[in-house]
Amino acid sequence: MNKFWSCIVITCPTLSSVIATEREIEFLKKKKRIPDYVAVLTIEDPAKNLGSGAATLNALLVAVEYLSAKQNYMVLSSDVLLKAHILILHNGRDYLYSCSGKAFISLPIEYELEDKSRPYASGILSNIEAIFQLIDELSCESPYGVWVCSTDMFILQTEKQVNTIAWENMADVVMFCVPSEIEYATGHGVVSIDEQGYVSDIYYCEPFERIKDLVQEDGKVPLISGLVFLNTNVAESLLSLHIQSPLDSCTYLGLDCGNEPIQVSLYFDLLVAMSTNMNKDTFISGKCGKTYNRKFGIQAGFTNESILARSSVWRELSNFRMTPKIISGSQHLYWSNQQSVSNHVSNLFKIASSEKVHTVCQINKKISAAKCLIINSCVEAQTYETSFNSVISDSFFQVQDLKIGENCFVSGITFSDNHSKLNIPDNQVIMYTSIRECLGNGCFVVFGVQENPFISTNLDEGTFCNKPWKQILKHLDIQENEIWSSELNSKERTLMNARLFSCYLSLKEVLALFLIECSGEDISGMIKKWKNHQRYTLAEVLENINYTENFDYKRRTYSEITCRKIKNAILKNKDLHFLPYFYAACAEDWSESVMNTLDEVLLDNVNSVIKTRTLSCIADLLSAKAGICGGLRTGPGNNRTWNKAFTLLLSGDTAEGLKEVLKERSNWLSRPDHLMRAARHYERAAQIFIQNSVKTVKEYMVLTPASLPDIGVYITAECPARIDLQGGWSDTPPICYELGGSVVNIAVLVDGKKPIGARACRTKEPFLTLKIGLGEINQVILIKDIKDILNYDQPNAQGSLLKAAL
Repeated sequence: MNKFWSCIVITCPTLSSVIATEREIEFLKKKKRIPDYVAVLTIEDPAKNLGSGAATLNALLVAVEYLSAKQNYMVLSSDVLLKAHILILHNGRDYLYSCSGKAFISLPIEYELEDKSRPYASGILSNIEAIFQLIDELSCESPYGVWVCSTDMFILQTEKQVNTIAWENMADVVMFCVPSEIEYATGHGVVSIDEQGYVSDIYYCEPFERIKDLVQEDGKVPLISGLVFLNTNVAESLLSLHIQSPLDSCTYLGLDCGNEPIQVSLYFDLLVAMSTNMNKDTFISGKCGKTYNRKFGIQAGFTNESILARSSVWRELSNFRMTPKIISGSQHLYWSNQQSVSNHVSNLFKIASSEKVHTVCQINKKISAAKCLIINSCVEAQTYETSFNSVISDSFFQVQDLKIGENCFVSGITFSDNHSKLNIPDNQVIMYTSIRECLGNGCFVVFGVQENPFISTNLDEGTFCNKPWKQILKHLDIQENEIWSSELNSKERTLMNARLFSCYLSLKEVLALFLIECSGEDISGMIKKWKNHQRYTLAEVLENINYTENFDYKRRTYSEITCRKIKNAILKNKDLHFLPYFYAACAEDWSESVMNTLDEVLLDNVNSVIKTRTLSCIADLLSAKAGICGGLRTGPGNNRTWNKAFTLLLSGDTAEGLKEVLKERSNWLSRPDHLMRAARHYERAAQIFIQNSVKTVKEYMVLTPASLPDIGVYITAECPARIDLQGGWSDTPPICYELGGSVVNIAVLVDGKKPIGARACRTKEPFLTLKIGLGEINQVILIKDIKDILNYDQPNAQGSLLKAAL
């Protein structure tokens, strides 16, 4: 994130999501996705289903309050907007197909920087991180103002383009749009553009025949992306609404004054007032955007409250204008509860950078179809069979045989039984989420891929888990009134309000009960267990999601897969960029798991090359834990407390020496500076292994008798200089232990001569004279005893490099 934000405000629908989001934002800060100096305010919406307009007004009020207090104002001051960059993100309603909410959907992309020389923490890219990246690009050189963005969407960059903005040509508001096919736009908001290039009107869910008139030169219509920029004048006018009745009830202040909250849409109740085709009578009467009003907006009609609210909006905002900015080479992907899981799966496949994203598979026999997406998951099986168009996300399988059918969506599942066979039939959704009311437990949610949970259930023709409802009811030995409340009529009954899901069933029991995959199981006992325990509707499951536990589960899964990837890379001598994983482990508090994995490899019966690489990795991990507070990475590694370990290693007793290294490390973990010093000593241990390996060259040396030169006669050796063309130093630790090493260089003469050399002559007395430098500027070191060169491994010692060469 390059933008210097004055503050970021994230709105959340519930207090539990606020708490979980705050914690995730702290992790993002530790991973340097968000700078430490940026204040991130996570707030709860004043009321349920308040609407994007009311949520924006409340968030803007909170941001201005914060900036006013920061600048030592005693009361709220809109002057702080004059030199402020504010970002408001709306983390909206719970999302059925992600137990982390829309903002933190795990996208099938691994986070990485193009510049690998810069340190960064690894991770699965979340939707909110992708939004940060998009806004970071678009907001470059933007004037002061307020950015407002929904997390209900993902803007897919289908073409690599730089979307530069000529801010001097922009109006008061910049409405970012995405070029869209007409068919897709019929389910979303679109804008019309007048001859001057301003937004002339905003439409929502209009039919094909109406929208086709809005087609631009590229044959597509400008679809509202969910991102908008308001300059300081607009932001100040918008802020003024928080003290005007009845719009004051949109904020927490109005709620604390006892007001009844009202719903307000950002686009169709506020911004539409700035469109050039809008007139006062049409706006105040509520005739504009009426398609949207029936669902979310200020109540249409001539009630005193709605007329007063719209009159205030018109007075404050109608004089401003909006410029549409098309995000070129992009596609709008929407996260919607109203659509089937097929839409969610389709979005993931469009975004996916590869078919396996941070995944480990250990399989003896694989029967796999093309186009199967696996995200942050581990599969260990003797036989593994996947079918077309299936997605496995945030899951962990250890089984004998695993079969995932066609068009399946599997998320959050952990199943470990090495003697079990697991079969998930075609077209099934199976998800697991933690529930706040079930301490220590969670709930498996299952239904068919084509079954929309929000559509009325027809018991005669409808299905559940792709089985006819009548078959399900007979199989469960239950009546429909035991599943749905008697207060609901047949048209009101949906999968969302069906009391089907329990926190007390295992995965195998869920499959046996609902997918009728019993395989001789005791069905009657399972049914009795299911009936006797509390059951939840899908709506209740969504309302009670334990976001904090779900985030922790995804983190644990990521860390477990990371540890397996690291171990596999070291043991099989594969290239792997370890440092991003180490930074992530330290930022997210699972570095102990990585350290245990490295210790396990180090103490195992492996060759010295693997041990050397592992020691270097541990040094890097200790350095990452120390951070900048630990000081510089380089430094001495000969503290006397490590002498016992190093002596054992030098003598060739590697097993006992490594145990002593591990034992001594435990005394150096309490402070950042100690961690960094421990890292240097692990490097020293790695150097000892390299030193011992170099000594084995003696086995291949052949000494041939030769006549001695005369006393005083010099023998000279010369060599050309070396120029590195590419990869310089990549063949040295620790780089070579991560990504291998490859150096391209050429030998050159300087002024026609070989500039590097050394010479020696026989003397009558046994001594060595080392001369450093040329002419009058030189040092002479006299060596008469072997002890005089034993300090070769101390960089600050006089002539240490020449002594090391000897």
